[in-house]
Amino acid sequence: MNAISQSGNGPDAQSVQHTQAAGVHNCYDADDGFKHLQAHVATSAFDSVDKVDAPKCHPQTRLAVLDEIMDWILLAVTRIQWMLWLNGAAGAGKSAIARSIVALCLSKNIPVARFFFFRTDPTRNSIQPVVATLVHQLVQQLPDLLAIIVPKIQSDPLIFRKSLETQLGYLIFEPLRQLHRECPMKTNVVLLVDGVDECAGHENQKGLVRAIASFLSPRDIPVVAFFGSRAENHLGQIFRSQEVSTSLLQLALDGHYLPDNDIRLFLTEKFAEIKATHPFSDYLDKDWPDPSHVGDIVTKSSGQFIYASVVIIFLSSPRQHPAQQLEIIRGLRPAGKLTPFAQLDALYRHIFSQVENIGQASLILAYSIFGNTPHLVDLEPFFGIPFDTVHVILADLPSIVDYRSSKEALYFLNASLPDFLLDSK
Repeated sequence: MNAISQSGNGPDAQSVQHTQAAGVHNCYDADDGFKHLQAHVATSAFDSVDKVDAPKCHPQTRLAVLDEIMDWILLAVTRIQWMLWLNGAAGAGKSAIARSIVALCLSKNIPVARFFFFRTDPTRNSIQPVVATLVHQLVQQLPDLLAIIVPKIQSDPLIFRKSLETQLGYLIFEPLRQLHRECPMKTNVVLLVDGVDECAGHENQKGLVRAIASFLSPRDIPVVAFFGSRAENHLGQIFRSQEVSTSLLQLALDGHYLPDNDIRLFLTEKFAEIKATHPFSDYLDKDWPDPSHVGDIVTKSSGQFIYASVVIIFLSSPRQHPAQQLEIIRGLRPAGKLTPFAQLDALYRHIFSQVENIGQASLILAYSIFGNTPHLVDLEPFFGIPFDTVHVILADLPSIVDYRSSKEALYFLNASLPDFLLDSK
């Protein structure tokens, strides 16, 4: 029995036959079971053509973190960490890294089933289609699973209406254990879930992590789980819990990976591409852009790829002059009806929409921007906000601001955030 498909063509449901105590089920039954599975799959969660989806990492960037993650996946010695949490600030490039990991796994014939949550897409912003979507990909890459899973769907057609834990055990972990007993898998299977924080409902987010951790706890099958999300407090709480943390590798996308170098490389190559391909390239100065202007974009990015990416998208518009677009970015030319940072603004608006105490949070942020020496201990005499409540008020903003009581100050993780807050629009 070949546990891993080398052809990549996936299974043919009509060829599946199996025998149960009740007798032999015909090919029509197998096809019916597979179609029932397909009816619950969110295709956009793993194969989306939506422009809002992050592409893979730019070539030759993020190499250190990609190597670290792939080394963890390929680990052949005794494994301690069966789950990985990649977290970082809003716009840090987590999804691009996740998509690159998928591509690397597929290129090495490592089975990888993935689900990319996205908050504004109703087909993939809820917990309901997660298991069916993962299962569908697993049977494509591990065809022998189909003969195990289809009978289970046939015997319980309502399985997709049951709890997440029941679905995970019945359709993923039990079948993988059976397959591993019958034909030991020679490589790890990867379950990759990105954008966990974009799944509707905090309890659903925590429940997904907790359930997968529970099924991995026996450590008896070669399955690892990758989670990507912003470092929201409620997710940090579940990942730090005893039931999860003992098997967890946590990677934070911070200065440790020298993101400024990668962002500069990305910008340098993208500016060269604009100069070579843009319809108005003949009207660009040969020395454009000024290196200091590129440096300003790197600084404004604050280690987060989203700002640099948005700038390049804006400059690449075939209907506008790139040099004039850059002047708009630098604030030297009015934007008019153009909206260079619409994507970034939408991200900030979503984050602020989740803030419970938006009034006091806004006061704290405003004080941090306008105060000459903005020590947060001074908030109480000005606004009546006790210093020891600041961390509670800012609890919904860990992906865009960093607050540590020992410093008595607030640090913006995205240098573009004050611009957003000060924009009257």
